[in-house]
Amino acid sequence: MRVLSVSLSANILLACVALFMVSYRSLGIASPASRSAFRAPMTLPARACRQASPYLTARQRSLAVRADTYRITLKTPTGDHEIDCPSDMFILDKAEMDGIALPYSCRAGFCVSCAGIQENGSVDQSEQTFLKQEQVDQGIVLTCFARPTSDGVIRTHVESELNL
Repeated sequence: MRVLSVSLSANILLACVALFMVSYRSLGIASPASRSAFRAPMTLPARACRQASPYLTARQRSLAVRADTYRITLKTPTGDHEIDCPSDMFILDKAEMDGIALPYSCRAGFCVSCAGIQENGSVDQSEQTFLKQEQVDQGIVLTCFARPTSDGVIRTHVESELNL
């Protein structure tokens, strides 16, 4: 009788744990293991800080001096806007910091919502993975992953013009 009681208690305990796990997940609460695997999108200040150097501490990043700043003219449907963008900052981030609304969706270089056409100047967008080299050679720029390497002009809001 005692073995039956222990077995029944173990089964009840397992059923309670299973019920708890099902209700825990149905509430949209992830387990600690899955929470550590998920990373929420970075806020703009955190993303800008991370761009300065991935190896510096937050304090060192805030003290870092940006060597090169380039004047980028953004041709938008509402008019031309000029930003002074450091060479270690993404153009989309700097425009947003300056209050210029540019289109974007993923901020990860996987879509073309933030695409622009570079009319002159040069950018480094070597970290993006969406565009092919031919498209980069045609002057297509993903502003979420483009850092300026010279003064330049970029025509924005061109997603509908591109055949990508």
